[in-house]
Amino acid sequence: MKKQLPTVQYSDILKRRGAFLPKDSVCVICMNYMEASDGVKELCNCPHVFHGECLDIWIGKDHATCPLCRSKLSPIRREDLKVGGDPWRMERRVYLFGED
Repeated sequence: MKKQLPTVQYSDILKRRGAFLPKDSVCVICMNYMEASDGVKELCNCPHVFHGECLDIWIGKDHATCPLCRSKLSPIRREDLKVGGDPWRMERRVYLFGED
């Protein structure tokens, strides 16, 4: 799992996302600010970013979901979207976008 999530510089993510990511973001695993030069890991199923080392420790403790929203860390496959897939998907969608 650790190898599937490459470590990149936080400044690269800031450039790519622009205004969609605050410059003073905190890694919720270690509770320290992320500096532009820090190596971070960006998750593929949610918008969350964490220090690379912190997320590696999280994964090393047999966690397979995002520490914040509990999305799967590995890319979602078509089979996962069928019945029996991610049971929290609809709940997260309603939380983010409302019931309309």
